[in-house]
Amino acid sequence: MNTVSIKEIKSAVISIMALWLIFPVSGQERPFLQADSLYAAGIEAYGQKEYEAAISLFLKCDSLNSASERPEPYCSGNAATWAGSSYYKMGNVQKAKELDNLYYRLAPVDRRLTVKSDSLSHLAMQFAKNEDWHNALMCMEQCAETEKSILGDNHYCYARTLSEIANLHYRAQQYPSAMEYGRHALHIQQQTLGESHPDYAYSLYTLANCYAALGDYNKAIELGTQALNIRKRISGENHPDYATALGDLAGYYSSLGDYNKAIELGTQALNIRKRISGENHPDYATALGDLAGYYYYSGDYAQAVEAGTQASKIIKETLGEKHPSYTTSLNNLASYWLYSGDYAQAIEAGTQASKIIKETLGERHPSYASALNNLASYYSSTGDYDKAVELATQALNIRKQTLGEKHPFYAISLNDLANYYSSLGEYNQAIEAGTQASKIIKEALGEDHPFYATSLGNLANSYSSSGDYNKAVEMGTQASGIIKETLGEKHPSYATALNNLASYYSSLGDYNKAIEMGTKALDIQRQTLGERHPDHATTLNNLASYYSSLGDYNKAIEMGTKALDIQRQTLGERHPSYATTSGNLARCYSSLGDYDKAVEMATQALNTIKEALGEKHPSYATASGNLARYYSFLDDYNRAIEMETQALNIRKQTLGEKHPSYAASLGNLANYYSSLGDCDKAVELGTQASSIIKETLGGKHPSYAITLNNLANYYSSLGNYDKAIELETQAVDIIKEVLGRLHPDYATALGYLAGYYSKLDDSGKTIEYLSDCIAIKCRNIVRNFRNLGAMQRNKYWDMNRIAFNIASLYCLKAPDNALLYGTTYNSELFSKGILLSSEIEFDKVIKESGDTVLLRQFEELRMTQRQLDSYYKQPIAERKSEEVKRLENQADLLEHALIKGCKEYGDFTRRLNIRWPDVQAALGERDVAIEFAVPESDTLKRHIALVLRKGWDAPKYVYIGSANDFAPYWSQGDALYTSQELSDMIWSRILETAQVQDGDNIYFSPDGIFYQIAIEYLPTDDGRIMAEKYNIERLSSTKELCFREQSSKESSAVLYGGLKYDLDSEVIAAESRKYTRSSELRGDDFFQRFIADKNADSLARNTITYLPGTLAEVENISSTLKDNGIKYQTFTAENGNEESFKALSGRTPQIIHIATHGFYLPPTEAELLSKQRQVTFLAMGDEQKANIIDYSMSRTGLLFAGAQTAWSGKPVPENVDDGILTAKEISQLDLRNVDLAVLSACQTALGEITSDGVAGLQRGFKKAGVQTLVMSLWPVNDQATRIMMTAFYENLISGQSKRDAFNHAMLSLRNYETEVEIEIDDTDQQMIYDETADDYIYPKKIIREKLKPYTNPKYWAAFVMLD
Repeated sequence: MNTVSIKEIKSAVISIMALWLIFPVSGQERPFLQADSLYAAGIEAYGQKEYEAAISLFLKCDSLNSASERPEPYCSGNAATWAGSSYYKMGNVQKAKELDNLYYRLAPVDRRLTVKSDSLSHLAMQFAKNEDWHNALMCMEQCAETEKSILGDNHYCYARTLSEIANLHYRAQQYPSAMEYGRHALHIQQQTLGESHPDYAYSLYTLANCYAALGDYNKAIELGTQALNIRKRISGENHPDYATALGDLAGYYSSLGDYNKAIELGTQALNIRKRISGENHPDYATALGDLAGYYYYSGDYAQAVEAGTQASKIIKETLGEKHPSYTTSLNNLASYWLYSGDYAQAIEAGTQASKIIKETLGERHPSYASALNNLASYYSSTGDYDKAVELATQALNIRKQTLGEKHPFYAISLNDLANYYSSLGEYNQAIEAGTQASKIIKEALGEDHPFYATSLGNLANSYSSSGDYNKAVEMGTQASGIIKETLGEKHPSYATALNNLASYYSSLGDYNKAIEMGTKALDIQRQTLGERHPDHATTLNNLASYYSSLGDYNKAIEMGTKALDIQRQTLGERHPSYATTSGNLARCYSSLGDYDKAVEMATQALNTIKEALGEKHPSYATASGNLARYYSFLDDYNRAIEMETQALNIRKQTLGEKHPSYAASLGNLANYYSSLGDCDKAVELGTQASSIIKETLGGKHPSYAITLNNLANYYSSLGNYDKAIELETQAVDIIKEVLGRLHPDYATALGYLAGYYSKLDDSGKTIEYLSDCIAIKCRNIVRNFRNLGAMQRNKYWDMNRIAFNIASLYCLKAPDNALLYGTTYNSELFSKGILLSSEIEFDKVIKESGDTVLLRQFEELRMTQRQLDSYYKQPIAERKSEEVKRLENQADLLEHALIKGCKEYGDFTRRLNIRWPDVQAALGERDVAIEFAVPESDTLKRHIALVLRKGWDAPKYVYIGSANDFAPYWSQGDALYTSQELSDMIWSRILETAQVQDGDNIYFSPDGIFYQIAIEYLPTDDGRIMAEKYNIERLSSTKELCFREQSSKESSAVLYGGLKYDLDSEVIAAESRKYTRSSELRGDDFFQRFIADKNADSLARNTITYLPGTLAEVENISSTLKDNGIKYQTFTAENGNEESFKALSGRTPQIIHIATHGFYLPPTEAELLSKQRQVTFLAMGDEQKANIIDYSMSRTGLLFAGAQTAWSGKPVPENVDDGILTAKEISQLDLRNVDLAVLSACQTALGEITSDGVAGLQRGFKKAGVQTLVMSLWPVNDQATRIMMTAFYENLISGQSKRDAFNHAMLSLRNYETEVEIEIDDTDQQMIYDETADDYIYPKKIIREKLKPYTNPKYWAAFVMLD
């Protein structure tokens, strides 16, 4: 920028004033002198109130000025205003208006007094024409100060100058200053001129433009509408000024994204121009050109082309093809052709515009440089980046010569050039040019200018493309900060900056940060642009991509579908953006495994691009490549190769063989050939792709690492593991250097490297890389879990869990290795029950927060989820789809509000940070911790154990056996608990390895079949059982040892038993009414119900049998509690309904004892039962079945009073629970105060074995917050159960720990003695003849004998305790 000094400005002002003050002597200049003399005489007459004389003098003065075409500024220029004021003073308003209808009522200004200020104003306008805003503002501000000193600070002329200053600040993009001056001007004008004056309207327009520039389009529309109404009152609707005002307002609506409104107002302005000047007038053409722009922004490129073509034709006919307006219209038309996909027409129009400018203004004119810049962008869109670079370079040189290297326009050319270099893959040159551009703009406009932020944003994109995502984040953050400060947080440009930042974080693998940024951008766009704006759809599309990366494909599909709907309505289905979103949705469906749907959507996207952009466009190649990938997922590799080859050829023609996209096609083809088994071809193509990427992007780019990764895979398939290791090691090093050690891709590459070393039996390297891989994955999963909802955590874990099973698999083949065993133990700690643990901790943090807002949101979420469950049970065709979508959105918003809010009160992922040294620190000298593990991918289902003791350097590994080894024992039923061989197989090596002594404490976490086998009851070689010889505790995970809390003495209990299942409707309803129904305790109208028990005879029939032993059981327990002063409440007969149990939620019983029927129903039997009995509540929606854990928890539960009605398929009374309490329902209760829950019912320990543990009643009660559970593995004799449970409570109340009380009760049942009368032969007597037997027999005698009837394991081994 060339800044003019104050001295130079004063000199210029003096020169201009000289035109006024130096009396000329030439004949040509004498009229000027005569006019100024008449002006002075007129003012003197006006002052003496001689208005008629004054009018005569002023009119003669004005006539002389007009006849001589005197150039501005001159002191007598406002003679007509003085004449009008004179008429007004005489009372002739009509004449006054004819001369000056704006200021006739006001005292005119003697311009002889404002010579200096007028000169400064004139000079400012000259600077403004050259866009020298700094000097223009300096002159205009001096003009204002001069006027203020002469006219005062409340004069309309001073206000008009302030308004001009505001307009200059606006044009210089200094919006806060513009608004400050504009408001000041508006205030003076309101007082001096009133709100109906054109000057007031002009200031309103300036302010409206500022608000629009700051992104507050609604405010701009408000002020623009106000100004429009002023114009309407002054000049009517058929005036050019009114048409101009309509055009401005249309522009604001267009910026707001309301293109329909913009088109409506633009059409109205066009019609006014047509009535005033006809269709062959430049003003009509201008209005038509504006309308073409609105069509263009709305995506209606055909209409834009039609209107733009007509406007261009009119301008050509009226102003000629050499006029600047014609070249402007051509450039606009070129843009419309471009987005219509007709690149040839765009280039033709752009070329014509540049040719005309060259002929009329010359090759060195800045406008010619602008035309070349535009033309470069058209070539860039065709993929001809070399031509784009050539033209942009030419434009750059012109601006360098005409404007200098310090001019912002020169920097803009550099920025454009940087973008083309980036497209060519020449990122170093792009960064160099972008850096230079940023430096120039910083020096010319300052660091707080939006242009500087834009240049930083472009530079960030170049760094991102080069693979330097950290630098991109740094620069993108700086750019967004500037925009936030200068334009505000609600500006669309700030949303754009956030969107860019989101993409950089996504590239770094920080998808939660990307979602956070993208969501913020989405909110800004929703407020400023509205939800139907195309930019809003673009952000939704980006967010869909981030959610997809996190594995939340349903969320991604939801957002992508919404984006597609917006684009369908605003842009139409033939728009390229619509095709892009369709392609992204296809990718989401593919990730869900719905490849047919992916092919369908990708084909649709391909056809749209073909129609809109043509088959030679790079976007068509991209769409073709995407379709190829989905065909490969369908194992149609030949079709995939066909489609990818098509993409390759297009890229070859449009981008060249050295472009990264061409290399990407080669890489994809290599993958498909590899899948067909042609690994030699894959190596050939992969090597070619890798070389291109290295040459174009450099050897440190993440894309190069990907090619090396793929090549390593091909060589591995060929058995060349050394080469695979060499390539993968390079990939690992690149990712580590560029993306960092914590990036997900780094962990993935380490995993591959570990796999290749394992092929060479290099256990040391395998374990080293595997350990690092798992450690990084742990960190990233914890980081992401903190920001994900339950369903999202589930899906994200599914994407990552396989790596955590690999460690246990390597234990089977690797020699003794402390690092491996530690890694495997950590993997089990981390993965076992990871989802359940997170859910429990999440609920706990919220419930213990005491935050009423969070607690209310939590209850709303639970209520919403229950409502959704009720809808999911219905067939899709019968659902209220809009209501379901509303509830799903509501649940999502509530859950994420809770996730954000709970961070203030605790970290619900804290348990995921426990590692084996933490567990070891919690062990005592006589403690042993054991993590059993079954590698998920191991077809033999081999069971191993990781054993840990205090003082060990690392956990130790013990092999147990495979499923085949265990198989012979399973057929023995409960007899397996007497098998010493099985016991030795499972326990002997563990006991030997850990050197376990009698009385030691063994804490174990089961896996695999051990979930459903009470291995703690297997026999020992000295005739005892494991739980008798050692103190054994079954834990969900041994990490629980790090969080153990001392249980308080039990002081209250709730007991259920002797329940009546078959009740009539009136009794059911009456009992139900005893309990207050709330959002937390709603019944079967919100819950899914599933009942059955394949092994319990009473449930296999249609009738649920009464269990008399359960009544005796609770009576015995209640008697024991009563004798020891413990408060208790019993629910028996019809009182023990489901409502009574749900009413315990949030209350404080420390013990819950339930003696009833339990059930677990596998999926096939649930379907069969539903059909046979037509039990409608067994209907299951696809959404529920897709979630294995939820599905299983809905098929296991407990029966309460009145359950027979629903079990039989009969309807239960309205608003009454059905008596069938599922594990899922239990999981939604608040039982945090319950220290012990005893499920004295059949098969309550069973459920679906999932990767997250057993999905059954134990999960439901644990999720609800229960500390310790007692459950059964099979149906148990009523009498045996009663004896054991009575002993258990007696032991517990006597002061024994829960574990000791339970073990001693179980042993007392085994040793339980009873006297019986037995009839035997009395051999001491004489034999007698028995006619029936026809033989001699001894007489009989009765004796009493003590027996142990419950020594068989079927009586005592069914019950297990879980902490």
